[in-house]
Amino acid sequence: MLFDEHEAAELLPELSGQQIRDIMGVFKGIPASLETIRRLVQDGMPPDQILQEYSSGSPNVDLFEAEWHRYQNILLDHESLIGLLAFSVHPLQIGQAAEILEESKEKILEVVAKIAFLEIVNESIRFASNGIKLFSQSKLNHLEQISLKKIVSNYQLNVDEPTAIIEITAYHEKLRDYPAILSQLSNNNIKTLFRSSHSINEAIKQIKIGRSAAKE
Repeated sequence: MLFDEHEAAELLPELSGQQIRDIMGVFKGIPASLETIRRLVQDGMPPDQILQEYSSGSPNVDLFEAEWHRYQNILLDHESLIGLLAFSVHPLQIGQAAEILEESKEKILEVVAKIAFLEIVNESIRFASNGIKLFSQSKLNHLEQISLKKIVSNYQLNVDEPTAIIEITAYHEKLRDYPAILSQLSNNNIKTLFRSSHSINEAIKQIKIGRSAAKE
């Protein structure tokens, strides 16, 4: 749902009425774009600069580029972490990221706190919007395979945990590792899924994934 002018003004109280109208004219009330503008303004970018520099071409994509550029140095220094977050299918837990990268949780939190488009929700690290996540994927596409493999390796260390059993197949699918999917869906794992969820739905879902993998 698009924001109206009143909602945009509430989100961007630093802007004048005319600036709000100009922003709405260019960015069409798209929530992800207005949230990006809010972060840029809070980070010190003047609203008029946003309008002057990012209102032509593909303005919503240009906003993501502007935000990426402002954090370019820290993103380059920690691109392994950003790659994990960009290509994770499920929300990546702070502890899981720390374990994969062999860093302390405190270090992971320190990095996340410096990047406005990342946030902590229920002990997991997330992008502020799906738009900036997809943009990050495009910037770091050279890290997709290695990031997915690192996440898979981490799940394999906890292979008997129900969460690992449920989530790892999505990564095998993205890697097109169909033999691994079939190997993962053993009778014991299906039983574990059923016992942990007390629902047959997740077990059926995993069996369907296995059937699709068997056809490849």
